[in-house]
Amino acid sequence: MTNEEVSAVLRDCQQFWIRWRNDIPFPESDKWQEITKEAAQIIEKYGKYNAERAVDGMLKHKEEYVAGPLVFWFLDEVERRSKGISES
Repeated sequence: MTNEEVSAVLRDCQQFWIRWRNDIPFPESDKWQEITKEAAQIIEKYGKYNAERAVDGMLKHKEEYVAGPLVFWFLDEVERRSKGISES
């Protein structure tokens, strides 16, 4: 990926976080459909890449979503806040 492509991934993930960090819906809210749809769009937009992971002392190749880890982390944080859970 080029620097510009990496910047685009980070920018979209940051915009997702900025949009939802202070607009936390209740756990039963219909807003969750909108949030998860937006998260899925970001993840799909940037596709997958071939990652190398150490498993049992051996390198394994597998496909992972480029934006997935960051989007899921933000999504988890919004969900924790929705449930009143804070991690210290």
